[in-house]
Amino acid sequence: MTETRYFILNHKAAFRGCRMSGIEARDDRAVMDASETGVLITPVMDSLESGNVWQRFCAQAELPEGAEIVWRFYAADREDKAREISALPEGEDALSVMKALAPFQVFRQSGTMDFLLDAVRGRYCVVSAELYRPEGTPPIVIHSIQVYCALESFLKYLPEIYADKNGFLDRFLRLFSVPYLELERKIDALYETFDPRAAPPDMLYWLAGAMGIPHAELWKPENLRELLVSGLYRRKGRISALAEFVRQYTGLRPFVCENFRMLNGDAENDRHYTGGEITLFLPPQAARSPPEPESFDRVTQSFLPCGVTYKARILDQSPGLSDCLYLGINTRLSDCPAACLGISSRLNFASLGDLNHNGEHGTFPAFAQ
Repeated sequence: MTETRYFILNHKAAFRGCRMSGIEARDDRAVMDASETGVLITPVMDSLESGNVWQRFCAQAELPEGAEIVWRFYAADREDKAREISALPEGEDALSVMKALAPFQVFRQSGTMDFLLDAVRGRYCVVSAELYRPEGTPPIVIHSIQVYCALESFLKYLPEIYADKNGFLDRFLRLFSVPYLELERKIDALYETFDPRAAPPDMLYWLAGAMGIPHAELWKPENLRELLVSGLYRRKGRISALAEFVRQYTGLRPFVCENFRMLNGDAENDRHYTGGEITLFLPPQAARSPPEPESFDRVTQSFLPCGVTYKARILDQSPGLSDCLYLGINTRLSDCPAACLGISSRLNFASLGDLNHNGEHGTFPAFAQ
């Protein structure tokens, strides 16, 4: 039984392997937006079978109104001819390469993105795309190009007398087998759609809705993917998971303070821990690209226990002194008192030891929440 085999270009590295003029490879796509005409030529594709009949071509592209793509197919059966095609001079002008390919052209198609290739015969094949875009229209975007060198045949279901490979009946049955096999392929790969590790970005938001994650639209796709894979949403309402939840949303892990644990009756100290039951201290790096306040608030509130309030602060990179300080008059420098750890001692993000010497001389750095 003939197995389905194909070549596919659907990511940035694959498109960069093509010869292009007026087209650029961007974010797993080939985009033409700076010119009105463009050319894309694929590398030589080897079917590994002499005299191979190429089966099917399909592409996914965005065409603005009035735009057009013309597909040309070039084939060769001898290795020396394939080397001749591969050795064509590279340059910024891919049109000259197309002229050199002209003697190998065997098929041309336009106005469609999915068609059969019974006229393309030979072990080696090259595809070119000529793009035309009216001035002032949106860009042409090619998401994928797929060329089938072998396709499962329905002849195996018929008596042997009809088993004429690549004959009229075989080509006629492909009109019905292609949609069926495409549906079968999608069913076989359906599990990947529901796996957050492999699901496309659009599917991630559907999965988040199915899992009951509120405000999923406010998440970046990759951050949402991490949340779904980790399963942290199942620990909603737990303070122990709050810091990791904020890290997955913002990319920065905060210090989480339950304010009632921090109050000690000193007004200077307690003023930092009022205005909510919880305080989130984001590291100084958050100041470079702070999260959007309204979105951050909605996402964080959705994870907190019901009725629990919070406030968030971004820590300063270094402490600052105002311009109304006079050393020795209203400000003084003094040594820190010696630390004494006892039964009722509390460490609030305190650092013990000499951090500059990595804990030498019998001391070590320690951090506590």
